[in-house]
Amino acid sequence: MKKIPKNSKITTITLVLLLTLSAIIIAFPSVSSQEYDFRKTTFAIIGATPNPIGVNQETLLHVGITDFLRDVDEGWEGLTITVTRPDGQTETLGPFKTDSTGGTGTIYTPTMVGTYKLRTNFPEQTYFWTPNNRVPFEGLILYEASESEELELVVNQDPRAEYPLIPQPDEYWTRPIDAQFREWSTVAGNWLEGSGRGGIVAPANSEAPDTAHVLWSTPLEAGGLVGDILDDHAMEDGDAYWGKFTDSVVVAGIFCYNEYSVGFTAPIGVHKVTAMDLRTGEKLWSKVLGDNERISFAQLLLWDTFNYHGVFPYIWTTPGGGVYKAYDPFTGEWDHTLENVPGGTRTYGSKGEILIYNVNTRNGYMTLWNSSNIPALYNGQTDPSDPNYGEPGYGGFGWGSWYARGKTVDATGPVTVYPNQPLGLAGYSWNVSIPTGLSGSTVVIVEKKVIGVSVTRTEVSSWALSLEPGKEGTLLFQNTWQAPAEWETGTLDVSLAAPVTTAAFEADSFLDSDVFVVWAKELRKYYGFSASTGAFLWETPSQPYLDIYVGTNRAIGYGKFFTCGYGGVLNCYDTQTGLLDWSYDAVDPKNEILWGNNWPLRIQYITDGKIYVGMEEHSSVDPKPRGAPFFAVDIETGDLVWRIDGGFRQNHWGGQSIIGDSVIATMDSYSQLIFAIGKGPSSLTLETPLLAISKGSGVNIKGRVTDVSPGTKDYTLTSRFPNGVPAVADQYMSDWMLYVYKQFPRPSDAVGVPVKIQIVDPEGVYAWIGTATSDAYGNYAYPFAPQKEGQYTIIATFDGSDSYYGAQATDYLLVGPASTPTSPITPETPASPLVTTEVALVLVAAIAAIVIVAFLALRKRK
Repeated sequence: MKKIPKNSKITTITLVLLLTLSAIIIAFPSVSSQEYDFRKTTFAIIGATPNPIGVNQETLLHVGITDFLRDVDEGWEGLTITVTRPDGQTETLGPFKTDSTGGTGTIYTPTMVGTYKLRTNFPEQTYFWTPNNRVPFEGLILYEASESEELELVVNQDPRAEYPLIPQPDEYWTRPIDAQFREWSTVAGNWLEGSGRGGIVAPANSEAPDTAHVLWSTPLEAGGLVGDILDDHAMEDGDAYWGKFTDSVVVAGIFCYNEYSVGFTAPIGVHKVTAMDLRTGEKLWSKVLGDNERISFAQLLLWDTFNYHGVFPYIWTTPGGGVYKAYDPFTGEWDHTLENVPGGTRTYGSKGEILIYNVNTRNGYMTLWNSSNIPALYNGQTDPSDPNYGEPGYGGFGWGSWYARGKTVDATGPVTVYPNQPLGLAGYSWNVSIPTGLSGSTVVIVEKKVIGVSVTRTEVSSWALSLEPGKEGTLLFQNTWQAPAEWETGTLDVSLAAPVTTAAFEADSFLDSDVFVVWAKELRKYYGFSASTGAFLWETPSQPYLDIYVGTNRAIGYGKFFTCGYGGVLNCYDTQTGLLDWSYDAVDPKNEILWGNNWPLRIQYITDGKIYVGMEEHSSVDPKPRGAPFFAVDIETGDLVWRIDGGFRQNHWGGQSIIGDSVIATMDSYSQLIFAIGKGPSSLTLETPLLAISKGSGVNIKGRVTDVSPGTKDYTLTSRFPNGVPAVADQYMSDWMLYVYKQFPRPSDAVGVPVKIQIVDPEGVYAWIGTATSDAYGNYAYPFAPQKEGQYTIIATFDGSDSYYGAQATDYLLVGPASTPTSPITPETPASPLVTTEVALVLVAAIAAIVIVAFLALRKRK
């Protein structure tokens, strides 16, 4: 027998291993070792919120697996949801891609009552893990296919209760607004672009003032009449050129303004910025910002990423040289600085980012710079000397959090090329080619396009470039319109009239109206063009001749084109037809203006279905013309909503009024006071007798209705109104505010407000017994004669008006039994006298006879 060699043991072991491997190969599909390094079991998930639910109500389905991925822009792909309906039919939802957590969501709306059955399907796929401490493996990992457990979604006939809507405020409100009151966003507007940007649509001011009611006032600078030997002259008001109220902003309810005037030169001397709570008049802070800087604009940045969700408010200064400095509007403290910010057209992104577009038509390129796309502002590293300072994710969580505070960064400095920084430069999102030779300059930047216009005496040229992702820089249209011959032969002054600005604060209204407008000065006509094609649309009749002078201004909003100027006529045209909708003449009834019968006008803003307009002069005449108007007009009808003459005179160079939180903030150049105008709080008192009264007897229910707005607590008012400022009816509000806040003569015809009187009688029955109207001193009274015994509850209610929120008070009246009438005293019948009249007469006669007889007897004796 042949012996087995010594290495036969090794051979036997090898043979066993080969047999074992063969068994393994038979048990599992053949996959090359080069395809993956580890095989991972997965666990699919499915969820529904809410569950149960009502038919035709939405539910959010949660689909995914329990495994996460490394980078936030990654996700598992191809997931589906199998849905089995109550009728046995099936449908497949998807495919879906998850986020980096391994899950995602989709909305599903069931259409029948019963139980739905849902299951997630995850398809097999691979993922490469670099060495890290987050998972116990590395290399190419095979994630196996899996199905979730079956989820039953119960659908009932009746809908599931949802969180109730919070009604709009019906009482005076202040900041902060509870974040749960989402419905209040329509009343809480902001003004981010400074008070020099007029004629804009100002959204989210749905309680914009419907009367001239003042909330508070505060001095800006020395103002008003000087007196003494200077007679009727007033303090200078900044016009011309030295504006005192420029670049004021409202951000998150905080009103910030520059305290001192500035002209065409750099600020001279020390300049302060002051911040006030717009709705309370409380001064929050007043200080010099940085190196004697002034507010330029404000920002509300929504940082909405995988790690952080919320808004950061800033006020910005731009001291020059490409430097932008951010400050906290609540404290005035410095937050961060951007250096080397590029030039171009500044606007805002959908989340409040500062966007700067540079459209270079000569060299054929367009760039976009985004203030939120600077890695150094969102990584966790705070040491600028660190070589990784500007790298996304270094020292933090990528772009998951916002780490801007305390940093000074190069806003366009070199960074590693990433998808968000394809140019390798901070801030820049893209650089695209555009056609060369486009005439004119950028007019407006809206959501998905950049529009440019060139106006000459021979033609109007226009074009638009796409901003749609993936199509940036694509030419959307290019159009040239041949101008009328009279433009050339008359050497007319022609120019772009609207939109009046290039940035986002007018973009929404412009997009809604889809027109741009050209002005021919000498003809006093406007020409409308389509912002989608550049085609000519319409031509208006001539405007008042005084509109050819400086100060003519325009606005676009709500599908309407508004224009006014020194002619003193506010015209409203339909943006699609060019037809005149209505016209309002701002008549000067006392002939104070030296050059016309109407007041020169300037559009302030459009909001809440109204257009607000004030009077302005390029260079103020002194003594000032008296009675300058500020008014609001209904944009649909042209009806005057309210007007105050002599209340809030505007400025041409000094900065005009602004609005936020449905409150107007304005400088008045008659007094150099700042006024806040809006709907204010009221107070109501109620008095009844302290002692019980008898049933059926009369009593006077009385009390007072007063204005308790923040400004009424100032000594200048409490000294004149020690019992409070009476509340008056809306139709008298303009004259009343002139009296209360500007010391005009007291109106002789002012009337108070209605007070509704209700009772709850002793049996618990409610009844409205009448309405009293308070007088101009705030007092009201109403007679009442209770007919039941017991305690009455008296309720007095002022429902509110366009000027005031309402107020209510209660008191109690005790009624006792009716008084018993006093019976008259009946005289007693006297007893019969012992001597009657007849007897007395007989006695008298007898005595007389005796006296006579005696007299005669004595006479005989003599």
